[in-house]
Amino acid sequence: MSMERNAECRSLIEEALALKTAGGLSQGLAAIRQAQQLAGNFSKFFLDLLQVLLDQDQADLALALTQQVLEELDQDRALLLYESAMSLLAQTAPSTLKEFSELGLFVRQGPAVDQDWIDFIFYPDQIAAKEAAASQMALTAYLDSDLASDPSQAIACYQVLDSLAADQVQTFIRAYLTRHPGPSLVRTDFLARLLEAGDQGHLVLEGPLGKCHELHLATLNQPQDRSFFQAGQDYLEACFFKEPLVKAYLEEEWVLLTGLVYPFEEELDQSPADLLTALATADPEDDTYRLLRKIMKGVI
Repeated sequence: MSMERNAECRSLIEEALALKTAGGLSQGLAAIRQAQQLAGNFSKFFLDLLQVLLDQDQADLALALTQQVLEELDQDRALLLYESAMSLLAQTAPSTLKEFSELGLFVRQGPAVDQDWIDFIFYPDQIAAKEAAASQMALTAYLDSDLASDPSQAIACYQVLDSLAADQVQTFIRAYLTRHPGPSLVRTDFLARLLEAGDQGHLVLEGPLGKCHELHLATLNQPQDRSFFQAGQDYLEACFFKEPLVKAYLEEEWVLLTGLVYPFEEELDQSPADLLTALATADPEDDTYRLLRKIMKGVI
């Protein structure tokens, strides 16, 4: 392996170990699998892993994983790698080793390595496959959940999505929006994610008054970039700059409202100025205000 690839492999290993320690198992698995692929074979990867652990003053873990080689690999590969690894440990961290046993093998000091470390180093592909299957099962359940009315479910769903590849996220979002076409902040966030991923397909979604619209993502822009949203921001700046508390309140209401009606603002048939005036006046007898409160009530 070239020096550049060797350095990149060790960098990936360092990233994987840091992520695992921080609890980011899925991301850590991705990095460790990349490192193994870059190394070309498990033996080269493992020796790089040991060097990283030794550089991080984790000689005991390096020794425990080396001993585990004899348990996890086939005999011929295990003995060759074990000999190389023990030689590296003897040169770099001799204090972690005891004397040779009568059989000529080093023996481990300290507790045995945890199973999660064994899986992480020796079986990352299998663990990643199990995690992907579990995530897919969870997403299947979320397809039938109204995430817009259940914050805890929405948070759990986002955590699963953050661990998946972009194409898997797109597939889930499209399926979810097909089943849940109504307005919500969850829908707006999902649409924004599709735009960020470069999705140029189309969807059939409901507007704030229940009308169905065919939406072409290729012609859609992000919520904060829409002229309707910007016109409301300009109106607030022009009319409420002397009332900072009122302005701050209306800015929050405007973000919420536009997030809920996006991207079918025209269905309200009202200008941003008229809508903001209704929110500022808050007249319970005003038809526009009552409609806005209905749209904005109890949604996430």
